[in-house]
Amino acid sequence: VGTAPYVTVEIGSVDKVETFLDQAVAQKKIVSYSYDNQSGNTVKLLFNVFTGKEGFVISEIFFRGSPRDGGAPYNRDQYFKITNNSDQILYADSIIIMESAFRNDNPQKYLKDLRNEGFAAQAIYMIPGSGKDVPVKPGESLLIALNAKDHKSVNGASFDLSKADFEFYDESKVSVKDEDNPSVKNLDKWYCYTQSFFVLNMHGNNAYAIAKIRGTKENFLKNNTYDAQYHATNGKLMTTKAYFVPNAWIIDAVNLSYKDNDHQWRVMSILLDKGYTYCSDNKDDKSGIGTAVVRKVVNGKYADTNNSTEDFTPKATPTVK
Repeated sequence: VGTAPYVTVEIGSVDKVETFLDQAVAQKKIVSYSYDNQSGNTVKLLFNVFTGKEGFVISEIFFRGSPRDGGAPYNRDQYFKITNNSDQILYADSIIIMESAFRNDNPQKYLKDLRNEGFAAQAIYMIPGSGKDVPVKPGESLLIALNAKDHKSVNGASFDLSKADFEFYDESKVSVKDEDNPSVKNLDKWYCYTQSFFVLNMHGNNAYAIAKIRGTKENFLKNNTYDAQYHATNGKLMTTKAYFVPNAWIIDAVNLSYKDNDHQWRVMSILLDKGYTYCSDNKDDKSGIGTAVVRKVVNGKYADTNNSTEDFTPKATPTVK
């Protein structure tokens, strides 16, 4: 086994090996390979293990927060919905939820551009389970709250998330603490950039994805660190620390961005999402407060063309209302 996420394989003969590997990529048996016919008889393969064939989609993201009289939006009622878009029972055990380390409103010229190979994540949380602990029937959803409580008791324009299926929970290392609902299962936190607790980017300029990771938590955290480097406008070399998740492991992904961005910069491969969806026209727009991005339903199924511009309704009414 070589450096994650690749597997190193020894081959018996170099004859026609590149033709064979090209055919394997074309048939989607592997995603990519690294082979140098001058250096011996080994090849590094990235297997196509997890794809959208899993049948789960991100059907809704509420990130903009609820309106609040006389102040900034209330943001503790953020949530995701993940839906079984197939015709059979699927199990959500071990699905991870990720936030991108990069933002769609902050273009940079990175020294190594790996977007076509993987997703750079700054937050990774996993749905717990040993294989068949979290069944999801066809068309049904998991409600995953940032904070599983009745938020109407705090902010009248919000909603009750106290009966969510799962919640994010972080053991804060600073004075501001997270809340924990003992009646709702916590996600298994693998990594998050913050020292306090995770909050979604309220303006909506990150990307979000669900995936399944090969191997153990320990091996992933050891082998998949990623330092993305770029030069700032003053010439200083800057580094964004993240974890690298191969695109082959991603089940579904959604780009969020301001409507008025030029959209020439995407934080992930267009094979995952060639569009975007939004709740804000620009950084000063407040009209989307209290709205969500909700995936469209077409002929009884959620639209899934890997183009969020076509697949989602922006500035939509949250379905939990």
